[in-house]
Amino acid sequence: MDSTMQSPDQNKRFGSFLSESEIAKKVEESTPENTRKKCKWAIKVFMEWKQARIENLELDDLNVYKNIEEMDKSDWNFLLKRFVFEVRKQTGERYPPKSLYDLYAMLNFYIQKHLDKKWSLFSDIDFSEARKCLEAAMKETSAMGILSGTRRSNSISNENEKQLWETGILGKDNPRLLQNTVIYMIGIHFCIRGGRELRRLRFGSNSQIKLGEDQNNHSCLIYREDVSKCNQGGIRSIGQAPKFVYCYHNNANHDRCLPCLFELFLSKRPSDFDSEALFLTPVSNPKDPQKWYKKCALGHNSFDNIVKTLTSELRGRFTNQSLRRTGATRLFQRGFDEDMVSRQTGHKSSAIRIYKETSSEQQISISHALYDLKERNLQTREIREQGIPEMFSGTFNNCTFNVSITK
Repeated sequence: MDSTMQSPDQNKRFGSFLSESEIAKKVEESTPENTRKKCKWAIKVFMEWKQARIENLELDDLNVYKNIEEMDKSDWNFLLKRFVFEVRKQTGERYPPKSLYDLYAMLNFYIQKHLDKKWSLFSDIDFSEARKCLEAAMKETSAMGILSGTRRSNSISNENEKQLWETGILGKDNPRLLQNTVIYMIGIHFCIRGGRELRRLRFGSNSQIKLGEDQNNHSCLIYREDVSKCNQGGIRSIGQAPKFVYCYHNNANHDRCLPCLFELFLSKRPSDFDSEALFLTPVSNPKDPQKWYKKCALGHNSFDNIVKTLTSELRGRFTNQSLRRTGATRLFQRGFDEDMVSRQTGHKSSAIRIYKETSSEQQISISHALYDLKERNLQTREIREQGIPEMFSGTFNNCTFNVSITK
């Protein structure tokens, strides 16, 4: 029987048969996009350094002539010892410690993934000298003050968010405004990472976000994470419980209630469009009040620029990642413990700590504690400085009250 011919039953049960190249492509696509980019960067830098070594050959540099596919453990160890000390940016500057580590780690990934070697640059005894050199190079650049730059995105404070609502940057009055607001609030309330995971959100029966009820029949918006950076759905994810997050109604302000806004947003989608894409391209001037979105998924560039656009008037560096950081930071600042915050974010390790930012009030309290100053006295002093008397009285519903602020 021709291998390209399949009976209807075979098609239904097995689907289409894949070639070797198609299988390789699926395996490649299963690697996170950022990892693929960093791996290409690392091998490019290594090969450029290797070529520079060839052009400045020393007597003991014969290893450098070997093709990378032919290099054995001793060749890699020999070259990596020199690479971590000699590698430079295109400007001629030294790489900071974190970048040196990333280069080394991505070369390890390349050896395992693309060269199919069962080696580990981090644990095999054959690379112990290379590891010592990496450690020494990282310490050397640290001592020189060449530290990794902080490119972390900032969280969005409650005051800044209030400003966004009051200035009409967040709202529900037009297609783009409503969708951007829903994306903004989903990112914060469900602590979703960057644009890629927001783009993965689906519409329909298989959607990760649904209007429903919790176990006590309270109406809410329910988010069930399927694939993320912490849970990629592979062998290592077996047995991991999926992340469930509940967002309840904002009874104090329905205009800023995520379940209400999400329900409104769904009602504005074209009912005859069966795409799984949750977020669609907005209609500029909709004539039909029930059809605010085109039958076209929102593009990558639009996703990547949403938070930057919303926060363009705010001070700081804000990206889609800011939404996740904002969610974790707000919970931390309101006193929720690390375990509760991790359940919201989906972190499986102490990495959650880099997402939590202390507020100015918390930093001031820490400073006061180190001065051994009592917070109560400080508050009393601030009240006096504002011209408020230490004792005042009044009448409320035929009841007389006296308030005394003691020193």
